[in-house]
Amino acid sequence: MKNIIIADGHMHLGSDPLILNTGGDLSGFLEKMDSLSIGIAYSSHYCWLLSRFKDGFEMSLKAYEESEGRIHFLGVYDPGKGKESLRYLESALKSPGFAGIKIHPSFHSTFADDPSYLPAWDFARKYKKTILSHTWSLTENPVQKFSIPRLFEKNINDYGDVNIILGHAGGRRNGRLQAIDLAASHSNVYLDIAGDIFCPGLIGKLVEKPGAEKIIFGSDWPWFDPMCYLPRIFLAPISMKQKEMILCGNAMALFGPHIHPEENNDKISKDR
Repeated sequence: MKNIIIADGHMHLGSDPLILNTGGDLSGFLEKMDSLSIGIAYSSHYCWLLSRFKDGFEMSLKAYEESEGRIHFLGVYDPGKGKESLRYLESALKSPGFAGIKIHPSFHSTFADDPSYLPAWDFARKYKKTILSHTWSLTENPVQKFSIPRLFEKNINDYGDVNIILGHAGGRRNGRLQAIDLAASHSNVYLDIAGDIFCPGLIGKLVEKPGAEKIIFGSDWPWFDPMCYLPRIFLAPISMKQKEMILCGNAMALFGPHIHPEENNDKISKDR
């Protein structure tokens, strides 16, 4: 496979208080990026997810600067603290590292179709920002009920000019089927493959429907090492062009920097 720069479209700096991990620090991820030729990544910082807005904002800015522009960031919208969320999202607009908006209905215990999310959709429309949301299937974990893909359909229809990535491709079983149907039937819906969705043949099946142009590589670091996912794409029975879309082109088109992937590869190679 020819040398291309990879974009990790779904990862986290910081530490999740619910899991034990040692890899959420900036230096650890930069080392991983270098070892795997990951040229750019998009982080939703755990401090921001925890509604520690000031810490999440400042640490995201710091990561963007210290990574020399390689780690962009998504500002988190907490529907329970909408005004404060918007204040920091507006502050983030001043940084070229601000790539999009992250929502996490399960983390914030708010159903994805709750009206309290509308300010985030309005913000995304106004400033042309992509939304990335956690999605999953119904499981024995009760919080996943807040994030099942079908709950997004009304806002997907009402905000047809806002791109949304359904994180984890809807999870497992019925959640994934719902996410695939939404991505196949709506031009503004995309899927990422982050998370523990290790079913056989997943990449080839997603390329069949909804198509390679709708699929984004993501690792969900520090939960998972990017190396868990890359061989699945490298070895998938799809074309080189389709692999490049999934590995880099689609994420960059949605999040930026908004230049052609090949131009970005040249830029990153010169900078390193």
